[in-house]
Amino acid sequence: MAPDLGDFLAACKPSEFALPITSVSSSLMPYERTRILWSRPGNPPASIARTLGLEARRFSRALHKIKAAADLSGTDHVIIYTDGTVTDEQGEPIGNLYDED
Repeated sequence: MAPDLGDFLAACKPSEFALPITSVSSSLMPYERTRILWSRPGNPPASIARTLGLEARRFSRALHKIKAAADLSGTDHVIIYTDGTVTDEQGEPIGNLYDED
């Protein structure tokens, strides 16, 4: 008879099979409960601004400020998340639309 996985897990200490919290990349943690709203080349449509609850003009200004601060041009590809976070193509955070005036 094969050993029961439940018996095995019950016999192990949690620290033997749990990953330490330091093994999780902190750069991934802010996106655990968010989803991608926009990740295509070109300018995001007005529906993205509405989804975030921002006026189209404020959204556009904020996005351009974030791109300029990250040395990106207006045509560079970015990813926009439901919490307003903006990342570059590699997923590195470059700003948040809600933080811009």
